[in-house]
Amino acid sequence: MSTISKYKIQFGIKNIFNTDHKFMSFTNTFLDNFITDFYDVSGSTQLLNAIKDVINKPLEGDMFFPSQGLQLAIITTQITKIYDEQDKFYENENSSPDFQLPTSDFKVIVEVWRDFLAK
Repeated sequence: MSTISKYKIQFGIKNIFNTDHKFMSFTNTFLDNFITDFYDVSGSTQLLNAIKDVINKPLEGDMFFPSQGLQLAIITTQITKIYDEQDKFYENENSSPDFQLPTSDFKVIVEVWRDFLAK
């Protein structure tokens, strides 16, 4: 099963006030909200590069990657944890993430999103 099928990802374009806006929807709103904060090629490429850095340079440690919507992704070589609010993690580092997935899946999702935005 592909990563896209596994997370039931759908892509689309909505026309709002005569402007096309690309979107991606998931079965999980926390992942959906986090990814769509990176709404252009530049932002999604920055996120993808951060994921690649963690995978390719594991000795440098985990990556803390906030979104514009004040969510937080903690990217490790194996697992990416999504927190709906940055403060939730910073106030209690033992708090459970709102969603987590394998970093390899996260990388594929961000690559596909970036490619969709580039079309």
